[in-house]
Amino acid sequence: MFVISIEKFEQLDRDKQNNIRHVALKIFAEKGYEDASTNQMVKEAGISKGTLFYYFDNKEGLFQYLVDYGLKIIQREYIEQMDYTTDDFIQRMENNSKIKYQYFQKYPAVNLFLSTALYKEFDRLSKKHQKKFKELIEYTKNEMSHQTTIREDLFKEDIDPKKASRIIDLSINGYFNELSQRYKQQHFEKKDIEHLWDDFEHFLDALREVFYKEFEEESQ
Repeated sequence: MFVISIEKFEQLDRDKQNNIRHVALKIFAEKGYEDASTNQMVKEAGISKGTLFYYFDNKEGLFQYLVDYGLKIIQREYIEQMDYTTDDFIQRMENNSKIKYQYFQKYPAVNLFLSTALYKEFDRLSKKHQKKFKELIEYTKNEMSHQTTIREDLFKEDIDPKKASRIIDLSINGYFNELSQRYKQQHFEKKDIEHLWDDFEHFLDALREVFYKEFEEESQ
């Protein structure tokens, strides 16, 4: 019966689907499962409670549906897009940082909801979803372990490439964490994104200047 309800929901007008999902994702993420109110959801979504439960049976059904939806999104839009091949470490970090940030910008409610589900609501997830979470995490770890090979010849002679890579990794993650806090829930226009990537390129060039030979050679 639950599967049939979901099929009916996904036959709704796409804008209506997106609206209901967005509201439910946001409230579950902000309040947690126990405190998330379906009354608040239907009010913000502009639908009746009967309509919500017609498609999802109950609050638990809605929650599990959103977990399934979110896992499909993060796998398709983020994990499967990651660059696991480029051996220039800074270039690889640049590629993956852009993919990650674009995913965050496109699906902020999904990202926040999945983070809440993973770190605060994991025991409430169905066994199927717990397994899927673990599989995605394991898949990412395995792919990351395969990209341990980096072009050490790019680094300056007096620098340990492995230690430098760790510093670069932390620096770029810190850069985007600060950026996310600064522009949290802010809508970006295309020109804003272009300006953001220009700033990021300057940041990466500063890292290359510190760690890579080519910048040292260019300055001589």
